[in-house]
Amino acid sequence: MDIIQKQGVIALIKSAFTGKACELPKDFSLKSVIPYAKKSQTAAMLFYGAEKCAVPMESEAMQELFMLTCASLSLCQQQIFEFSEITKAFDENGIEYMPLKGIKLKQMYPDANMRTMSDIDILIKTDRYDRIKPILYGMGYVETTESDHELNWQKDNICLELHKRMISTYNKDFYAYFGDGWDLAHKDENNPNRYEMTPEDTYIYLFTHLVKHYRSGGIGIKHMTDLWVYLSAYPDMDMNYVREKLGELHLLSFYDNVYLTLNAWFDGGDDNEITSFITDVIFESDSYGNHRDHVAALMIRSIKTNGKNKSGAKREILKTLFLPYRFMREKYPVLRKLPFLLPVFWVVRGFDVLFSSPDKIKKFGNDTKLMSEENVEKYYESLKYVGLDYYYGDNL
Repeated sequence: MDIIQKQGVIALIKSAFTGKACELPKDFSLKSVIPYAKKSQTAAMLFYGAEKCAVPMESEAMQELFMLTCASLSLCQQQIFEFSEITKAFDENGIEYMPLKGIKLKQMYPDANMRTMSDIDILIKTDRYDRIKPILYGMGYVETTESDHELNWQKDNICLELHKRMISTYNKDFYAYFGDGWDLAHKDENNPNRYEMTPEDTYIYLFTHLVKHYRSGGIGIKHMTDLWVYLSAYPDMDMNYVREKLGELHLLSFYDNVYLTLNAWFDGGDDNEITSFITDVIFESDSYGNHRDHVAALMIRSIKTNGKNKSGAKREILKTLFLPYRFMREKYPVLRKLPFLLPVFWVVRGFDVLFSSPDKIKKFGNDTKLMSEENVEKYYESLKYVGLDYYYGDNL
């Protein structure tokens, strides 16, 4: 996307948030940015912004954005309803919980539909999980997969992520700071089961979530608008406290660069080389980055986490062909009762991939090429340029 189109997208989003029409670049084409709106989940933002800028509703581009906005509105309303029903059930059964990320932020956007989300994120106490499961089953949810920090449930097109902890243990620097998150939680004054963090700790968490995605392959525009919306909602935050904690997390330099980028986008600030670079990274990504950088980031994290050199890290990543038991048992449930058959099902999985998913074989081969030393070094230098690193030890 060229600079005119980027400026146009930012102007439309600013118009949507402020309610005031911004001047669009002379050669800006709304039609040309629709593919980006789809992959970055910003169609509603652009539609509402274009309305404020008096883009004719009968234009082909506005009609397409309108349809995308209507589709996201339907999901948005379902998500809000399901969150209300889930938390109501938790309250009735004395289950402690803390809403996280998108479900909290929706209420701060000018229109909830502008803040799309893939799933509903709620922090729970893991010792309550046996009490939670029958509640969710009774509401029609189905338990699907478990990751390092999430327990995933599905009901039709609604995805629910119950967080065992606020951030994954393999983000070792952030996990050391947040733990499971409950030490930062405070009871809601009006609800003994619902917990919230202070505005300052919530803001720090939002920023570290942005960082997690940025250094894992990239971020989307909504990560940036989340910060801008939150700052607008809480203008009296204790920023001395925020900056102190970001300093402890080695994130202050990157935060300053992101803040300057936001200022350049929405508040008339000046661009510099780093803010322009961050803008380019975001516009080259979809909602959560791009695959090339994901692969390089995986290499870097493996090096930092395990203390291996690049060759060792590459071998470790290639071992993903032989998935660990906790993942294999989800794909082959018989392993829950017969775990000693794991080596046999590694072979079965190999044949499954070989004969039923030839595209996966091709992708696997392409990924090994992306693990080249040149790609990894280039990506690592791009992180350091904006003030980021993985503070797991100096192993690069």
